[in-house]
Amino acid sequence: MLKINVNVLKNNCKFQNSIISTTHIIKRHFVVRNDNNDFEYINDEKIRDTIKRVSHLPLPQIKSSLSITERKRLTDSEKLENKKKRAEAKVWESKKEKLSKDIQNKKEKLQDSLKDVEGLPLGLKLLIPNSVTEKMKKKLENLDENKIEQIQLEKDFIGQQKKQQQQQQSNNDLEIRENNIFSKNKKINLENSLNEKKNLKHLGLLFGVENVINEGLYKPPSNPLINSAIEFLYKEKFYIGIVIDISADNRTFKIERLITDDDDISSEPKVDTIYISKHDVVDFWGKNFGVIEMSELIKMQKQYQLENYEFNSYLSAKSANSLFIKEFEFTSTQVSKLIHNTSTPTKQQTYFTFKYLSTNTNIIKSKEGKNGFQFIESNKSLEKFIKKIGNFIKINQEINNNNQEIDEYDEEEEEEEEEDDDEDKSIEKLEKSLFETVLEKGEYNETTESSTITENDYDDYDEDDYDEDFSKDLKIENIDQVKTIKLLRDNENSKKSIISKENQIDIGDIYYLNLLKIVSLSPFNSLTIDESFRKILLDLNFEVSPNGAKQLLNSIGFLEIDSDCLNENVIRQKTFFGLWSPEFFKYAETIINRPNEIQDSLSESRIIFNEDLPVIAIDKKTTLAVDDAFSIDFNSSDTLDKLYVHIADVSRWIPSDGSQHDNILYRTSLLNLKTSYLPQGTFHLFPRELLESISLSNASKKNPVASITIEFNLLKGSGKLNSYKIYPTLLTNVVTLSQDQASKHIRDSLEQQQEENENENESIGLGQKILLQANDLLNRRREFRIENKKELENYGRLGIDKSSVFIKRPSFGNIDNHNIDVKVSKTIYSVGQEIVDEFLSTADDVITDFFKKHNIHGFYRQFGQTAFQRASNTNSFLSSTSPLRNFPHLFNQVQLTSILKKKYDIQQKQQQQQQQQQQQQQDDQKELNIQPVFNWDYISMIGNDVVKTLTLKQSFDNKLLNYFILTSIDKDIKQQKGDNHRNISQFKPSLIGKVQSIDYNSQQFTIELTKFKYTTVASFKNQKSKSTYQSNGLVVPFSVGDTVFVSVEDFDLKRLVLQLSFLKIK
Repeated sequence: MLKINVNVLKNNCKFQNSIISTTHIIKRHFVVRNDNNDFEYINDEKIRDTIKRVSHLPLPQIKSSLSITERKRLTDSEKLENKKKRAEAKVWESKKEKLSKDIQNKKEKLQDSLKDVEGLPLGLKLLIPNSVTEKMKKKLENLDENKIEQIQLEKDFIGQQKKQQQQQQSNNDLEIRENNIFSKNKKINLENSLNEKKNLKHLGLLFGVENVINEGLYKPPSNPLINSAIEFLYKEKFYIGIVIDISADNRTFKIERLITDDDDISSEPKVDTIYISKHDVVDFWGKNFGVIEMSELIKMQKQYQLENYEFNSYLSAKSANSLFIKEFEFTSTQVSKLIHNTSTPTKQQTYFTFKYLSTNTNIIKSKEGKNGFQFIESNKSLEKFIKKIGNFIKINQEINNNNQEIDEYDEEEEEEEEEDDDEDKSIEKLEKSLFETVLEKGEYNETTESSTITENDYDDYDEDDYDEDFSKDLKIENIDQVKTIKLLRDNENSKKSIISKENQIDIGDIYYLNLLKIVSLSPFNSLTIDESFRKILLDLNFEVSPNGAKQLLNSIGFLEIDSDCLNENVIRQKTFFGLWSPEFFKYAETIINRPNEIQDSLSESRIIFNEDLPVIAIDKKTTLAVDDAFSIDFNSSDTLDKLYVHIADVSRWIPSDGSQHDNILYRTSLLNLKTSYLPQGTFHLFPRELLESISLSNASKKNPVASITIEFNLLKGSGKLNSYKIYPTLLTNVVTLSQDQASKHIRDSLEQQQEENENENESIGLGQKILLQANDLLNRRREFRIENKKELENYGRLGIDKSSVFIKRPSFGNIDNHNIDVKVSKTIYSVGQEIVDEFLSTADDVITDFFKKHNIHGFYRQFGQTAFQRASNTNSFLSSTSPLRNFPHLFNQVQLTSILKKKYDIQQKQQQQQQQQQQQQQDDQKELNIQPVFNWDYISMIGNDVVKTLTLKQSFDNKLLNYFILTSIDKDIKQQKGDNHRNISQFKPSLIGKVQSIDYNSQQFTIELTKFKYTTVASFKNQKSKSTYQSNGLVVPFSVGDTVFVSVEDFDLKRLVLQLSFLKIK
């Protein structure tokens, strides 16, 4: 009892928004209904006085008013009550689990029997009437767990109704007999009745149940839950409905269920009737809203369909989960008070909240027989992942063992096969001859009796016995069957990974698989911030090390560096592998060699882009694949300047058949999430061969490359955008330039313009003109952004110089971290890079506007960070400009092209209509119904794990970068110590660098270590210094831009610790 009160006290201000007395709590927990639906008081004399004393107090005063003994008594009472609930819930779960297991066993037996029948030779198969297999198939269909559970619940419900009717009849008979009792007994009964009335009155005064007393007789109230709304769990999904009836024992509910399809806002809600157990109830609405009709629920659902996008975007931006994620249990009503900031949420607000909670994959029904929701504990998802991986490895080991036995059997029987070959052919001819004879004479008919086996024989035969006994007789071991098994093994089992369609991974597994990949790349175990990998490796019996993580990934189907994947007879270029499976390489090979086998869903609307207008791609010199390019046209219009930005259309290889989320290319992108630029090398999102094949740089007239083109119409001579179009294209004329080349051409052209007259610019080539026009657009857009306060930094595109770290090893794939050469280089931010950043940011603006207009959910970026909601209208932007190296970009592109596809389909239908006015009316109507392939439910399901895993990978990238830079610093420190043979214990190495900034408040300054091109923080003074530096800057002996020496106070490579202090100015 105490725990309940404390929990309510903790959540009082949050959930209730008012002060609640304990009377309500005590009534709820200590005055309950018994099996006869009567109110009764829990008979615990030890706590009676305590309850009476505290029942009038407000919650905040309860804890201070209770003695230690009283607290213990209240807690013990609550424990007894909860223990009973848990026991009941455990029995229910045990029954469900047993039912599920029994059904599964029966299914497996039936399936095995059907397989054995299908495996029979044709002659024997013809002897078995169709009715036998049909009965088995029908029985297999009826073995549905939910269907059987519904039948059982309905039986219980009807049984309770009959029991109640019998009890009512028995009471009526007893009443008739009591009317014939002598007057003396009547007087005794009247006294007993008065005593009962007195006791009930006392209970009413103590616990607020005086309404149960009516003229000295107890009258049970009508159940307030009938005709009220109820939230419940059914088939592992949350639903809402109306309570039609309740069984006499309050254990089974007859529900009118509301069925909705939130993927399609034009769909009409459906209604059916089902039975549920009380253990599947999530919450009742009757206590807050009373009677509700199904028409009200349908009306609220339609309103939700209209406001779905805005509501879920609002909740995501507000991080609604954080408001109640720490609560163990919560209901839709409680959460509705939080997110709507009201103490009395309306039905509509509560319904919207229910829809939000019911589609959140991190939320489940409360356990241990309690109502409400609760968050999934993170360790549960880890345990589930470990169990899944363990089962997969176990099954693969069994398959490998069986394959080994089959191979041995093949070797032993190889000679026998040759000897028996002639005999097999003779038997085959004989069977064929017999079969033909039967057909010619017409002796066999599926509807008539057979000479050996009749339908009547099987009608009298028990199917369960048939499953076990007859199936054994059908197992004929011969060479043909062994060959078939081996064929299946070679083509199926050996080419399956954990992410194959049959072994579909959960969204939460993405995080742990990437964690293992990170560990496999780590120089040592402690480089990652999440220690979960230790438990994974230990529980699955792998070594806790990078090598152990690599072995585990290999055991579940992810390939290594030296695996033969594509072009078997060609030595492929060495590259680092991501989480790539055999299934994915098979699909990639189809894209590369047989692209026409994969349907382009936008083929009918895709146009060849203007071949007279060059397409320019500016990228880094080392870029493997180009996923963005641009074209400029200043001549086709007198009022507009046209800019075209082209994005590689990776979604073209993900057919839009409604199952995009199952496509192996999409799933591989989701699993790897992004290209990682690590010191060891680049870990691409996709393999090199695939990237080169679908890169824009691969475009030619013979091999057009699919792209999505965004056409910008800017006001002539201005940076302001007037309008835009988005459409699918094919590119045939892409010219690639490095950033340095583009910058040099622009500088040279500008210098040439200054030297020559404006009328004599004919010597400037077409390419130089295009780059000058690009530079002109850059300047105009820059001025526009400054005026509108939309800097490129908001898009995560920083106009600063960047350092890159590379390492060289003795051989590719060598993991010896002691024998490496670290090289640090700096890339200067050039005008070529700035042009690309500007044009892509403009594309982000347009894509964001397009998504907003069509109510499309996607992945946003804000100051370089990824989120699946829009935090603000000015600083949050969608992006799909890098689909070859970034999953959120590919996700947004799939959303975009699914809308383009549906729009094109609607336009095609409209063109077939004859009446213009009717056409326009239908256009307006259908425009509202256009929905992307992925709705809010899906993106909210994957969003948290995508963001969480991207954060994990980025953290690792940064740590790994620091590690290798500190490795080179470590070599320098060791060399200094080696050169200093005297007082080695007191010697402190020193480093030299340039001061970047000074923070007087924290007594620190930022320094770039020139030799290593590494920026870090140093202290004003070393540990021995006693002088104090003042904030006016006069006492500090250096200023920004000065070159100074700093001493190394502390250094630890594995902990990535480097503490520096000012030593002297150079």
